[in-house]
Amino acid sequence: MPNTEKLRTWQVTLTTLSPLFIGSGKTLSPYSDFIQERNTLIYLNQKKIEEAISGKPELIDEYVKEVRKKMNNTTSEVSLKDFITTRLKLSLESVTLRKVPLIGTIGRQQLRQFIATAGRPFIPGSSLKGAFKTAVLFDWLNNAPDGKQALQEIHILASKNEKRLIDIDITQRCFGGISEDEFRFLHVADSEIVNFEKLEATEIKRVALSGKESECLIPNTTAKLMITIQLPTQKARLKFLHEQFLTQLFSKVKIFSENIILQELDTMDGNQDFKSFFNFYESIESQLKNIRDNEAILRLGGGKTYFDNSIGLAVDDDDSGEHLENFLLTMSMPKFWWNLSKNPHRSHEKQSPVSTNGLGETNHQ
Repeated sequence: MPNTEKLRTWQVTLTTLSPLFIGSGKTLSPYSDFIQERNTLIYLNQKKIEEAISGKPELIDEYVKEVRKKMNNTTSEVSLKDFITTRLKLSLESVTLRKVPLIGTIGRQQLRQFIATAGRPFIPGSSLKGAFKTAVLFDWLNNAPDGKQALQEIHILASKNEKRLIDIDITQRCFGGISEDEFRFLHVADSEIVNFEKLEATEIKRVALSGKESECLIPNTTAKLMITIQLPTQKARLKFLHEQFLTQLFSKVKIFSENIILQELDTMDGNQDFKSFFNFYESIESQLKNIRDNEAILRLGGGKTYFDNSIGLAVDDDDSGEHLENFLLTMSMPKFWWNLSKNPHRSHEKQSPVSTNGLGETNHQ
């Protein structure tokens, strides 16, 4: 295991180029947590509602009864808003926790929450580190001698429908075991807190699949974070672990992103339903060719496609698509699965891609 002594730290600014969703695993219910008022969701202050109901069992029973009616899709005589203003005699403003713009309509759907602390969103460093590692794995499969050999082995096993392909741990071949993985020397801190006013509620869906209402950071939201690397004093398994680490890492991220974008463009070519997507990705492709060495563009968070997986993208390396089809069948993943899961996007009238972000170094220590 390499000894380490030098620390290098970079301050990086992340800018959302399209809506971004990173889930907390929590949801809000339209039956008790928020009210829709035209194109706005009003989040309710549950503590204040509980205080108003406290000590009044008849109101508690009535409230529970109304919620059950809504959940059972039966007619409710009193809306949640009416119950608050008429029965509890509270103004809606007095129990409003915050307001979030709504794109489209939410109906009876639950709302997936963006990861947050004290109600304010942030970008988890673990999500960014995972995206970096995926890009490095893609680079290894395409450029490193042992990576190319691993990719060739995948092709051979897949062409023969050899099920032992499932047991091959490509990630471990690239990075080594837990005690050997040099990515453990990379620390990506959580971003600074983002103002909740940068959130919107919108539906994220995939082609031919139903969508899910989600809190997203709007485009052009910025957040600063720190990236720190311990430089090995011995020869590193990953050859870019040196003084110019960030530049080398961003170079790999850019190449990976460019391949994803080209895959998306090829998928959408000639499909007029995704003309706005095509224009967006062409713009990103142009930016990738012109950004500086200390900048990158990458996918992050929920809504990524199968081709954001480095192995899936690397395997799809022939024009006929035979390599990918063999791989998916051998892995017991039918072709329709990844075909339907392409092109995640924000739905409704403002249809657009999601998950695309820009990175730029702002300070180096």
